[in-house]
Amino acid sequence: MTDLYKQLTYDDMTSILTEVYNGVTEKDKVNVEFHIDKPSDARIAYFFNEHDTNGKQFIMLTNFDNSTRRFASNPDPKNQLARWYFIKDDKMVYRKDKYTKEEEANKMKGETFKIIDYYMFDDNFDNDKKVKPLIDNLLSSPNESNLNKMYGYLYLSEYYLLNNDFENAEKALLKLSNVFEKSSDIPRGYALIVDMARTEYEILKRF
Repeated sequence: MTDLYKQLTYDDMTSILTEVYNGVTEKDKVNVEFHIDKPSDARIAYFFNEHDTNGKQFIMLTNFDNSTRRFASNPDPKNQLARWYFIKDDKMVYRKDKYTKEEEANKMKGETFKIIDYYMFDDNFDNDKKVKPLIDNLLSSPNESNLNKMYGYLYLSEYYLLNNDFENAEKALLKLSNVFEKSSDIPRGYALIVDMARTEYEILKRF
């Protein structure tokens, strides 16, 4: 989201993730800083917070301004890049992925990969068992577009990573790359998804 990954190696990113994983506690936060000449150094803070109704939250707060797409000394809070996740058992759930029947129905109206994404990352653990069959159906369907197949392999790789199956995760990742490279109807901007999937795999493999 900030393009910092272009300056970092997989080992660098793994080192940061390790520091965050081991360093953030209910009382302690981890601050990460990157020197950038202009207009401001990059600052990222990771910490826990208590929410009145949803309990413990894990928060990432940066000085990245979404409106200018640059780091700022004093970013406008309205445009400041932040992410917060609720803690459900041992799972972090992005605030927009909290399960509701209304949102489930809305996702089911769209492409298949949207409901796969929702079930994979929501806080309803009963939905986890639906993920793999949906992925298999998407990938075996002759009617799905190449872009949808690409997303299918993305979530297949995610599924295997969540189950610590790195061998099959890498196989799915290779198929994802092949679909992208060989499909002229997929816009080249989607290369970012391939890069993100590869980065996630390489970090978790090291972690």
